[in-house]
Amino acid sequence: MTDIEEITRAILAFRDERDWAQYHTGKDIAMCLSVEAGEL
Repeated sequence: MTDIEEITRAILAFRDERDWAQYHTGKDIAMCLSVEAGEL
């Protein structure tokens, strides 16, 4: 397993422990990115 795979697994485990997967749709990520970019 590479470092990237380990990091990805750790991030997904963190997300799944908190039931955040429901907020990680393409639409939601695009909206959040737009808001953050607007703040810059």
